[in-house]
Formats: sequence, C-alpha cells, structure tokens
Amino acid sequence: MKKQAFTLIELLVVIAIIAILATLAVANFSQAVKKSRDARRKSDITNLQQALVLYRADNGAYPKKTGNVSSIASTLTSGGYMSAVPSTSSTGGNYYYTSSDGKTFKLCSDELEVPKASGANATSNSGANLNCNNASNSSCKFFCLTNP
Repeated sequence: MKKQAFTLIELLVVIAIIAILATLAVANFSQAVKKSRDARRKSDITNLQQALVLYRADNGAYPKKTGNVSSIASTLTSGGYMSAVPSTSSTGGNYYYTSSDGKTFKLCSDELEVPKASGANATSNSGANLNCNNASNSSCKFFCLTNP
C-alpha cells in the first residue's frame, strides 16, 4: 500500500502563502486601529466645540484660558455643558484649548496618525508652539477647530 503525502516543497509553499496573508491582515488591522483613534479624536474635539458654543451662549464669552483641555474641564462639567470632558488616555495624544480674548477659541488634538493640517496653532502645557499653518506640510499631525 502506497501512502499519499505532501512533499516538503508543497508544505513550504502553503506556509509561505499563509504567512504573507497573515502579514497583510495585521497591517490592515493596524491601519484600521489608527484611523479609529483619529476619528475618536476628531469627534472629541467637535463635542468640545459644541459645549463651548453653549457656554458662550449662556455666559457671553468663551473661557479665557490656554493649555491642555483639562484647564477648562471643571468649567464645562460644572456648568452642565458636558457630562465629562474627553480623556486623552483612551486615544493617546493631548487636546489643547486657547482663548485669550473670550471671543474666539482654538481646539486642537495632536498626534493624528493621518496627517491633517487646518491652518492652526496650538500651545502645549510646556508652551511649545504646535504649528500647522502649511496645508501641504505632511509632517503636521494636528487637527484643529477654530471658532470665529
């Protein structure tokens, strides 16, 4: 009786094909996770913007502060404009808020995986200038919203 079996070359070809497919799947999953994090950051910034617009409607001006969004967290939560200010621990990166005159504000999220530029600057807690003025700047990784 003759045994039928796979040759070593056939087994190696199948293993190589499986390895290539697994590598492609992991790479696509990694990109999906990064895009999901970016979408979450943009959503958080939009929610903060809406809360700030409500705050201005009630108080006549935006909070005059500069720095991390935590600097306005108590203002927004105690006033009932947000139940909780978005946490950066779930998305990585930081959220920044700037309003020196109470008439306009700028909200930014740093460390986007897909570079976005929206002609905005943000100031980090350390005072560093996060510049995204050049829309063609592929190294710009900030997403900013500015209210007039």
